[in-house]
Amino acid sequence: MRRRVFSLSVVLLFTMVLIALSLSAGAAKKVLTIHPWSSMGERVPGSIMEEIVAEYEALNPDVEIEIIGKIPNYEFLLKLMLMPQMPDIVECHLDWFPELMAAGIPAPLPPHLDAEAKRFFLAPTLQPLLYGGRLYGIPTTYVLYSLGYHQDLFDEIGLDRVPQTWQEWEMAARKATKFHADGSIARAGLLIPGARWTTAGESHTKIFIGLLRSNGGYYLDEQGRPGLDRPEAVETLDFMVNLVRQNIAIADGWRDFGKQRSVMAIIPNYDRPVFQAAMGDSFFLLKTALIPRGKGNFATTQFGWGYFVPNTAQYPEEAWKFLEWYTMKQTSDGMTWLGKALALRYVPTNPIDMRVVRQQMVTEPFWEGFIRGMDYSKPEPAFPQIFKRWELIGAALQPVMRLQRPPLEGLREAQDRVSALMNEILGES
Repeated sequence: MRRRVFSLSVVLLFTMVLIALSLSAGAAKKVLTIHPWSSMGERVPGSIMEEIVAEYEALNPDVEIEIIGKIPNYEFLLKLMLMPQMPDIVECHLDWFPELMAAGIPAPLPPHLDAEAKRFFLAPTLQPLLYGGRLYGIPTTYVLYSLGYHQDLFDEIGLDRVPQTWQEWEMAARKATKFHADGSIARAGLLIPGARWTTAGESHTKIFIGLLRSNGGYYLDEQGRPGLDRPEAVETLDFMVNLVRQNIAIADGWRDFGKQRSVMAIIPNYDRPVFQAAMGDSFFLLKTALIPRGKGNFATTQFGWGYFVPNTAQYPEEAWKFLEWYTMKQTSDGMTWLGKALALRYVPTNPIDMRVVRQQMVTEPFWEGFIRGMDYSKPEPAFPQIFKRWELIGAALQPVMRLQRPPLEGLREAQDRVSALMNEILGES
């Protein structure tokens, strides 16, 4: 009998040890690895990134957040796809999503979060992340282009109306241009993209595509067929080149627009801090509007970045929980954590942060054109090799904007190169 009691005691002790070990293992923190690009702020002591991490870890004592160092842009996609164990959360350019989806890397949002995200985020910001009706990521930074103009310079030259059409735009640019005694431009009516196309390929191409759409054309249709040799494309490039040829526009992007090098420019929202730093108090006289249209409707292009959770994530449930908290929950400051981290540099992706921006529009008319542009924005067609297409277009059209070759010749080259690339892509799919 004594032996039986002893045996039971040993078993009981052994069981308690196992329970203790199990509890100890369960108490070990989950290390949630995150690779943010820019939407959590800078990786410096005292930054909002540290504040975000500290806040979440305080709310979730069983979680430790590890921020993965930023991978250089040109190596990002390749390294990401070759990682044996990817981070739990990755932020990447939305135009890399076709490659990621083809490789089966992003996991779809859980059904409850998919439904919540579709209710919460503004519809245009979700477009590049939708595949087969399911969301595969959550938007972070959102970029559009609009027509920027200096209201004080408009007043100086007697322009009382923002141009709505290309014809009005050309007349306004002509009226706004000032010349030196030798006939060179002292202040341009307009800055447009082109002369540095290959060094600023993404932005310059997107502006051209937006203008092309506003003229009723397209550069790539939903079946992957390019339309760069169509009349609408020729008219669009002719219009851009003629502005430069007439000496009323400079094909240098929006560089130095904040220094009032021109009266008007097509600008992105992400350079707001640059303009504000360059202009001081006169920044509050910088306004934006819809980009004037050709034969079609108003148009602009959109791009940005977004978070996704890889299929190989170690802690997918915790990853989605963090993303819901970070991008969709209101803080005591009235914004989401995402909105606070972006510091009003990007067009808001959700109504909470949009409310704050709309309040700011009272003193910062800078935002008006971008917010109106959301109704006319379109994402890139979801085929792989997006960056390669921009590179091909830029190489063909940059000499055109430098007045070194005819528009039709440049467009034919762009059409041939993009067609060859798309035939290769579609042949592989």
